[in-house]
Amino acid sequence: MLRKGILARAEDPMKIAAYNAYCGDPMKWFDNEYFRNNGLSSVTFDFFVDWEKRKIPKRLWTKRIIYRPFSMECDEIYRKIIAVDGRDGLETLLGFCRQNQFELEYLLCPDIPAGAWADPENHLFLFNMTKYLERCPGKEVLYEVSANQLKGIIRGLRRESHAIGRKGLQYASSSLEVYLSRDDYIYPGDADIVLVDENARAKAVIEVKKHTIFSEKKYGPVEGETLYHYRDTDKLKFQSLGILKETLGCPLYMLYYSTVPNREGGIVKMERIVGSPDRLLAVYPYTLKLPEVNNSHSLKAFQENFLDYHNGICRYDFDRICLTSSYGAGTAVSKAAGGNLNYILDARNHAPEKDAVRAFREFVAGHVPGL
Repeated sequence: MLRKGILARAEDPMKIAAYNAYCGDPMKWFDNEYFRNNGLSSVTFDFFVDWEKRKIPKRLWTKRIIYRPFSMECDEIYRKIIAVDGRDGLETLLGFCRQNQFELEYLLCPDIPAGAWADPENHLFLFNMTKYLERCPGKEVLYEVSANQLKGIIRGLRRESHAIGRKGLQYASSSLEVYLSRDDYIYPGDADIVLVDENARAKAVIEVKKHTIFSEKKYGPVEGETLYHYRDTDKLKFQSLGILKETLGCPLYMLYYSTVPNREGGIVKMERIVGSPDRLLAVYPYTLKLPEVNNSHSLKAFQENFLDYHNGICRYDFDRICLTSSYGAGTAVSKAAGGNLNYILDARNHAPEKDAVRAFREFVAGHVPGL
């Protein structure tokens, strides 16, 4: 049998990640009838970056945990994936993959301790859903590899090896991720929530950040959360999200919410993230009421407010509005040099993008030296 992974401490998988029972999982806030009635569905997946070309390879992963043996026959695996993900959820993800020419591959990981992956006799299974549905030969659809063989696949997709950084892996939803994090072939990053329209085109990427008791001690209430607390200490992650934003051609948002219990009346903090992948910037800070996951009226109010934010409050698209003057012409406002922005803001300049540049400057003032 299969199940989705459960996020837990990397070095102590019995300690489940902080969870707020009042609001539940943010994925549920976006995956429901209200958004579908507005032509939107949500997907999540794991993705790589080819660091030589700085592009997303055409191969997405999603992992499922094998917690009870079953037949490793392709039709049976397909049925078990449907049982876990639901037919509608799988079709939405497949539609997104077709729209963007991605192949979808499931990693089926036995539920074994992290240290056990060092044994080459322990294997995981890769099930290529795209090729299965195209009726390709079985050997192209399903194959098994050891964790060390998987490292070779990861290196081939990434083109470079990358260590996880000073902090190490804090939380993981599988023991495989924990094992890989100890080497330079870390598991790919994940897209927490991607909203797609009825034509399977990406409309927004939403990165979810939990505001824990530790965060509250370090940064204060959730209202004070911002990209700049994390961007430079987790560079690889945010560069990857920036490349994904540009690949899909849609907005990227940060969503911060509290995992501290009993947060009735709490808030959700949002920021829109713009700029180049190496220099992401936060604009349009906005707060919404924290939804109650079992209260349909509360959820609907959150959904309406989010769409107002996405469709109306984010007035200027700084990644798409470009400079028209001779200095930096054709460069997006969010990626322009400080001197070029100063030129637009000069009182003698009447460039059509002047209001957008002024608004952009107001958002980033004090956060980005020299801009």
